[in-house]
Amino acid sequence: MTNEWSGPAQATYVVSTPPIMVSEIMYHPAPPLPGSPYAADDFEFVELKNIGPQPYDLTGLRFTNGITFTFTGNIARLEAGRSLVLAKNPAAFRSRYGLQSDVAGPFVGSLSDSGERLTLVGPYLEPILDFHYDNNWYPLTEGLGFSLHIVHDHAAPGSWSDRRNWRASSRAGGSPGTDDPPSLVPDIRVNEAISLTDFAHGDSIELYNPTDADVSLEGWHLTDDVRVPFKFRIPSGSIIPAKGYLVFNEGQFGLGTNGFRLSSLGDDVWLFAADLTGQLLGYLHGFAFGASDANTSFGRYITRSGEELFVAQSTPTLGRPNSGPRVGPVLIRELMYHPPDVLANRAFWNNRADEYIELQNISSDVVSLFSTAENAGWRIRGSAQFDFAAPVNLPANGSLILVGFDPETNPGQLGAFRARFGVPDRIQVLGPFSGNLQNSGGEVRLLKPGPTDPVTSELAYVVVDEVTYADRAPWPTAADGAGGSLQRIGNTSTGIDAESWIAALPSPGADPGPGPSPAISQPPESQVIVRGQRATLSAQSDGPGPVAYQWRRDGNLVSGATNTTLVFDSIQDSDAGAYSLVAVNRNGSTESAPAVLRVLQPATIVLHPESQNLRPGTNALLRVAAIGVGNLSYQWTKDGNLIPGAAEDSLKLTEVKLADSGIYQVVVTDSIGPSVSAPARINVLVRPTFLSMPSSMVALAGDSVAFGVEVDGLKPFGYRWRKNNVQISATLNPTATERILRLTNVQLASAGFYSVQVTNLATP
Repeated sequence: MTNEWSGPAQATYVVSTPPIMVSEIMYHPAPPLPGSPYAADDFEFVELKNIGPQPYDLTGLRFTNGITFTFTGNIARLEAGRSLVLAKNPAAFRSRYGLQSDVAGPFVGSLSDSGERLTLVGPYLEPILDFHYDNNWYPLTEGLGFSLHIVHDHAAPGSWSDRRNWRASSRAGGSPGTDDPPSLVPDIRVNEAISLTDFAHGDSIELYNPTDADVSLEGWHLTDDVRVPFKFRIPSGSIIPAKGYLVFNEGQFGLGTNGFRLSSLGDDVWLFAADLTGQLLGYLHGFAFGASDANTSFGRYITRSGEELFVAQSTPTLGRPNSGPRVGPVLIRELMYHPPDVLANRAFWNNRADEYIELQNISSDVVSLFSTAENAGWRIRGSAQFDFAAPVNLPANGSLILVGFDPETNPGQLGAFRARFGVPDRIQVLGPFSGNLQNSGGEVRLLKPGPTDPVTSELAYVVVDEVTYADRAPWPTAADGAGGSLQRIGNTSTGIDAESWIAALPSPGADPGPGPSPAISQPPESQVIVRGQRATLSAQSDGPGPVAYQWRRDGNLVSGATNTTLVFDSIQDSDAGAYSLVAVNRNGSTESAPAVLRVLQPATIVLHPESQNLRPGTNALLRVAAIGVGNLSYQWTKDGNLIPGAAEDSLKLTEVKLADSGIYQVVVTDSIGPSVSAPARINVLVRPTFLSMPSSMVALAGDSVAFGVEVDGLKPFGYRWRKNNVQISATLNPTATERILRLTNVQLASAGFYSVQVTNLATP
C-alpha cells in the first residue's frame, strides 16, 4: 500500500490591508554643501504613515520594487497617525534634518531621478501600495530640494500613481516625519509671453494675480530654465494688484550676468516664489512654448473643463486680459483615429487603412503649404508624420485629406476610400503619412516653416494647429471605434481644447451642415439573468439618419455589436457589466445611460458523474455533488431523455445490460436556476454478435457487388473486410471499413472468399 502526496503549497489569506501608506518621497535631493562627505543621493528618503486608528507592528513590511528593504524588530511599532522615515543613508539624513528617533534604513538601491515603480507589501506578501511616481509632475522636486507629498492619504490606492494626488512639499527639504502644511503662497500666474517682436520693449513676460488681494513679488524670481531658478530677482516695490497684471520686459530680466532673453525658436518661462533671503517657498508656475511668428505671444487659456493650456494668442495683450487662441489660417478639421474594426478570419482587427486627417483652409485666400523662400514645406508631426515636400496649394475655404496609403501607387484603394466616405474628386487626397493615429489617444500637430536658428542655420517650425486627443471624456468617445470621427466645431476654437470637437459620422471634405444629434429615446434596462439563459438588451434613438450604433461594456467596445439590440444566446459570468449604446449621425453623437447586466450563478456542480466501462450483470453508481442557493433538486437523463424516478444526487444501475449503455447527465437546480453536468458515458461491454452474415454470390464482369452484415453488441463497431484472409486496404476501397463492402466493375480477379472481422470496445 502506498500513499502519494503533493508538494506543499503556500497561500495568502488577507483579512485587511495594513493601514500603512507612503506619504512623502524625496527622490532627487538637493546637493550637499561643499566639503560634505555625502552625495546628493544619500539624502533620499521615503516617509510612511500609519493612517489607522491603532498602533501597527511594522515587522515584515517590505519594499520589493524601486528600493529594497524589510522592516525588522528594530523599529517594530508605528503609532496611529504617526510617520516614520525610511532613509537611504540614516547618517546623511540626520546630518541634514537633525536627530530623529523614527528613522529606519538604510534601504538598498536608489530612488530614480526620472521616476519609477514602488511596491510595498505586508508581512504575508499582501499588497499595500504598487504605484509609479514621475519626475515630470512637479519641477520643484527635480533636484531643487523639494519632495513629493501626498495630498489625500486616505484615497484609493490607485490614486498614488495620479499626479493630482501629489504636490511639491511646501518647504525646501520636505517635511520628513511630520505633516507638511499646505502652501500659503498666492497663486501668481505666468499669463503671457512674447519673444519675437518689433515692439520697443522687446521680449516681455506678463504675470497675473487671480487673488482678491495685492501681492508683493519682491524676492521672487523669473527664469527661462526651470533648473536654474535664480536668473532674475524681481525688485523691491513690485506689487501686482488683485485681479491685475504686472509686465516685465527684456530691459529688466535681460540685464546682468544671469540675464536672459526669450528665444523665438522656443523657450520656457517660469516664476519661482522665494522669500527675501532667496529661500524658495515651494511654488512655481510657468510653461514652455515653441517657435513663434513675429509679434505673436503665447498665453494661458482655460478650457471649459478647467484645464490650463498655453497657446499662441490671436493678438498680444500685455497688461490686459488675453485675447484668446489664434486659429488658422489652416486647421485640423477632422480626425478618423479609430475606424470601426474590420471582421476577417472570424476575428475583429484594428482598421488602420481608413485612418485619415483632414486639413481645412478657413481663410478667403489660397494658402501655399510649401515655402519656396525656405525651400521647405509644412509638415504633420506627432502620432502621424507627413511632409509637404512639393508645392501644394490649399484653395480658399478648401480641404485636403491625408491618408496612410500612397494614393498614386494604389488607385484602387484611393477609389474605394473616396467611395466609402463620399469624397469628391475635387478634394486632394495625399499620402502616405507614416506612423498611425493610436486608438487610445495621440497628438497631431500642423507646423509651418518659421524662423532660422542664427547659430545652426536650422529652420524652426511654428505650430499652426494641434490636437492632443484621447479616447475618454472630456473627449467625445463616439470617435473611438463607434463609427464616428473627431470633427471640429466652427472655425474659432483651438484644437487642443476637447470642447472644440464632436464625434459624428465621417464627412471628409464635406460640411454636413447644421442639424440635431441623435437622442436616446429608450435607454436599455438593467437586468438580472441566470447564467446560461438568453438575454436581450435594446435601446432606441431619435434624430435624422443615417445613424451608426455601437454597444459598449464598461466603456469598452463590444466587437460586432452595431445594432440597437444586443443578444446573448447563453449568457455567462464574463458577460456581466454596464452596457451603453452609442448613437452617431452626421451632426453628433450621444450615449445612453448604462444598463447593468447582472449574471446570477445557478447551482455549481463541483463533482461530475464519471464515465465507466462495465461487464454485463455488474452494478454501477453515478454520483454528482453541487452547491447552490436554497434546496437542490436533481433529475437524471439518459441520451437526453428523463429517467423516471431518478431524482437523487446518485443513480444506481444494477445488473447492467446492453440497453443501459448511453450518455448520462444530471440537471441540478437551486433557487436561482439549473445547471447540467458534464456527460458520463456508460459502456456495457457486450461483444459483437452476428445477426446476419455475408452471402455468396455470382456476378458478371462489370457488375457491382455488395456484401453486408448485421451486428448486435456495444456500439460503435469497427469493420475490417478481408479477401482470401488478406485485409482489404481502405485506400483502395473506402468501404473496406464499413458495414457494407461495395465492389464496382468486378473482374475475374475480384473472385474470392470475402469475410469481415467486427470489433468494439469489448473485444481484446
